[in-house]
Amino acid sequence: MLKNCVFLFSLLLSISLSGQINSVTYDFETLTAGSAIAGQDNWQYMGNLNTSSNVSGSSSCNIPSGPAPTDIVNTVTSGLYVGGKALRNPGNTGSSHGFASRKNNLGWGFSIPVNSEYLVLEFDYDNGNYWGEYVNLGYDKNGDGNYSANCNAADLNELGIGLRLGPGNIALYKADGTTTVGSRVGSGWTRYRLTIDLRANGGQGAGYVCARILGTSGPWLQIPLLQNIPMNINSSSVNQNNLQNLDGVIIQQEAGGVGSVDNVTITTYINNIIAPVTLCSNTNLIVSTLNIPSTTGYNWLTPAGLTYTSAVATLTINNIPDTQNGTFTVTTNDCSALTWT
Repeated sequence: MLKNCVFLFSLLLSISLSGQINSVTYDFETLTAGSAIAGQDNWQYMGNLNTSSNVSGSSSCNIPSGPAPTDIVNTVTSGLYVGGKALRNPGNTGSSHGFASRKNNLGWGFSIPVNSEYLVLEFDYDNGNYWGEYVNLGYDKNGDGNYSANCNAADLNELGIGLRLGPGNIALYKADGTTTVGSRVGSGWTRYRLTIDLRANGGQGAGYVCARILGTSGPWLQIPLLQNIPMNINSSSVNQNNLQNLDGVIIQQEAGGVGSVDNVTITTYINNIIAPVTLCSNTNLIVSTLNIPSTTGYNWLTPAGLTYTSAVATLTINNIPDTQNGTFTVTTNDCSALTWT
């Protein structure tokens, strides 16, 4: 709130947004290249998901002969993608779909605080596989470390939110298991991002999907048809659509043998004004927000309707001219921008 005041000296007042960013990344660097992922660092192989060979909901799924369905490979740097190790399905036939999961443990894990305002899921993918991959977060409801309802009927209601990269399309998995499909972009190493505004739609959330081609260091691109999608989150559910239940990462890699997944990152944001303040005209004002990783700048809207941009997470306005009542809004200048008021 801004008010007219008379001072014999100038004032510098500030508004700060308190909050936190919790972010974890799984990059496969501690695993052994050339070996199957099953049994390494809490990863479990969940079966072959070729539906032409296995009936959905069957008690087990066949593991195809030949190369291990999921293994660790060495990768090389490509533009903004930093080489190291990644997860890949080396098979090249329709019977070698790999499906692996990793449940939280003391070595690596994530949680989603109940007061989170944004949830962001990102991963790097080498777009060499025509058939596709998917990366989801899930809930191991029955505690067996396996999230595959296709291979075990007891694992129903465990596969949660995420993205599937299919032939020419991207499917957004919403919290209730339904999907919305958009157009796929990218070639070579590409970073995909799912941002969920957890405040939207009365707490059911709104999802936004973007991609950035890492080899060319290009800009973030919005995925057509996958913007502002209701996510059907249910905070009272005992299944995977309650985000507080999510406790693991699931990666499916279909036939092809060339697509790789790396740098699976889960981030939550909380950003709140510390306390309302009374400011006076003709004073200098500093407004600060969280320093958001990877954003290219910040857009600010004042109570008077004036707009400012800054490259950093702090805005300074000298000699505020008018009496104003209202709020400040800050939006990151990035794909699927994060906004706080």
